[in-house]
Amino acid sequence: MPTPTAYPTLTQYPTNTTVPATATPKSGKLAWAELIDFILNDHTNWNTYSDIYNCVNFSIDLVSGARQKGIQAWIVSVSFVGKTIGHSFVAFPTKDRDEIWIEPQSDEAYTISQVGQPLCLANNPNLCWDQGIISQIIEPAECDPVTHECWQGNQ
Repeated sequence: MPTPTAYPTLTQYPTNTTVPATATPKSGKLAWAELIDFILNDHTNWNTYSDIYNCVNFSIDLVSGARQKGIQAWIVSVSFVGKTIGHSFVAFPTKDRDEIWIEPQSDEAYTISQVGQPLCLANNPNLCWDQGIISQIIEPAECDPVTHECWQGNQ
């Protein structure tokens, strides 16, 4: 599992924010196979994780790449019970599997979850994110690529 970022904080009046450019989505939701094809051809996960380029930056870049191809996507910020760190994912609505969260550093697919539940893999619900139970979900999230703070966004 990748190392999550510092616990995302809500910023009422954010500064230096970057929101990926919005393109008109193709025909709405993708089929699972189309999402897999996009993820396989997108190489955001090839970037190197660092203190400067972390899960927020991976998420911003994956959303930007999706929107450049006309694919609907947004950032989801997740916090975990008893943890001082959180993580960001990229959400994709699909025709045949509801909403899927992609871990942008590894391309693993997670099913949408709820506060009070674990975050588990889409293809194996018995394998769950090792941080534990979700305490907060910010969806859609806007995030600052420099400070790595995330807050409630608009979709």
